[in-house]
This record gives sequence, C-alpha cells and structure tokens, in this order.
Amino acid sequence: MKSDATLDIQNIKKQLVARRDMLRAQLHKDLQTDDRTSHASLSGSVRDRGDESVADLISDLNIAATDRHSEELTAIEETLARIRNQDYGDCTSCGEPIPPSRLLAQPTALYCLDCQAHKENTQDERDSTPSL
Repeated sequence: MKSDATLDIQNIKKQLVARRDMLRAQLHKDLQTDDRTSHASLSGSVRDRGDESVADLISDLNIAATDRHSEELTAIEETLARIRNQDYGDCTSCGEPIPPSRLLAQPTALYCLDCQAHKENTQDERDSTPSL
C-alpha cells in the first residue's frame, strides 16, 4: 500500500486468516456431507412434485452457499497474496490507494471507489440489454 499508515494491515491479515480457516472448515464439511442430504433422501421414498421441488430447492441453496464460500475463500487468498506482495490497498485497475475506510469495511476490495463505480456502471449497462 502506497499511503496511509493508519491502516492496521496486520490486524486485517489476522482477520482474513481466521475467516479463511473458517471457510475452509465449512467447505470441507459441506463437501463431506453424508447421503442424508442427497436429492433422493430429501424428497423421500414417496415422490411427488412438491417433494421433488423442495428437494431441488434445498440442493440449489446448498450449492449456492458452497459457491459463495468458495468465491469468498478465493478473494481472501488473493488478498493475502497482495499483502505478502506489499501491494495491498492499491486499486488493481488504476493503482491509486483504496481509502482505508473501504478496506476496513471490505478487506478484499480490489478497486478504489471510482473504479468500482465504473465497473458497476459498465456491468449494469451489459445486464440491462435483453438477450434473445
């Protein structure tokens, strides 16, 4: 990070490592679940459309939670690498410092406020175009 010595990077690193370890344990647990949560078990032996719909929903929610945990774990690993490389706190787009208040609120932030706003506006424009 090029500026602002008031940001306690070691404390942020400690929090990120703790969160990383928790996510790893949770992902391990999610991937090691037994057959009690399988689709067939969730819907039971008497299958009707309602049972199968509930089973599909629960399976989808479990997959979505695992995906979120995996994405967060990846972001944390990348952030810890930036800390090791001593470029933590610099916008990955323009290179300017990310405000400490933003890093405290979102330690894995990649962009300064201007670049984040630009990225979101560009994304919104793409998403608003109907696809056929």
